[in-house]
Amino acid sequence: LTATGEDAQERYLAQAIESAPGYADARLALWSVQSARGAHEQAVATLAPLGAGGVQAVDIGMRRATSLLQLRRYDEAFAELKALAAERLAGRLQPARH
Repeated sequence: LTATGEDAQERYLAQAIESAPGYADARLALWSVQSARGAHEQAVATLAPLGAGGVQAVDIGMRRATSLLQLRRYDEAFAELKALAAERLAGRLQPARH
């Protein structure tokens, strides 16, 4: 990101998402900013429009589960992780890329 400071990054990413709501990379970057400042409810909402499939499914699911754990929504986090594991075991998901 070229924007400096969390507020500027958040505004920049929100504009990118407004222009392209399905832009997963912008949503994942915004999740990182929100998560870093402890805004886990917002972070979960940021990822909500992203589906469970695609090449970033593991990243999305793990980040969603991380936020849910921070919110102490353990049943939802477990369900997210269990679904990821089932998809991975069935061969429908590849490991997260880094």
